[in-house]
Amino acid sequence: MDNQRIRSRSEMHRRRKPPKPFYKRIWFIILIVIIGLFIVISLVKPKNNSKTSETKTEQTTKNYSKINKSIASKLKMDKGFANGTLDENGKPTDNGTPNNAFAWSNGVVKVKMVDKDRINVHVVTEFKDLPAANKNEVALKAQNIALIGLAKHEKVKQKTYKEGVYTIIFCDGENVGHSKMSNYKEFKWNK
Repeated sequence: MDNQRIRSRSEMHRRRKPPKPFYKRIWFIILIVIIGLFIVISLVKPKNNSKTSETKTEQTTKNYSKINKSIASKLKMDKGFANGTLDENGKPTDNGTPNNAFAWSNGVVKVKMVDKDRINVHVVTEFKDLPAANKNEVALKAQNIALIGLAKHEKVKQKTYKEGVYTIIFCDGENVGHSKMSNYKEFKWNK
């Protein structure tokens, strides 16, 4: 009886069908369908994202426009205090006294918020001749008026006040310095 069992088992092995090729197996077909779905979804999705990103870009530009107007207004006021054309209340005056605490503002042409955590500061040509300590003061004060502009529109966090924003300084269209990556309130000046 044991011999008969052995013979029937060996006959069964001989009669067994050869395995299907992998491309005809169900697991492979399911895998191909899933991959195909991912490809189709990825081709369709960017069209929707481009509209969304355009809308976000437009809205961000509008937000920065308001912030940049606030920054420009604050810079203009500081220049008025520096030159003595504004009194202590910000009212125009003909016989005011220049306030040296705001003299730094005369070295700045404009301050512009260009990203949520970056500003560009454009300075006058004479800025290049200043000692590093004075350049640092001008850059830091320009950064501070940008933070005031952000605060006016409630777009600044407490952490940003403490750490500052990345600042790039331009003179006559040339990059002359920038914030250090380790500390945004310290600056590195290009030679």
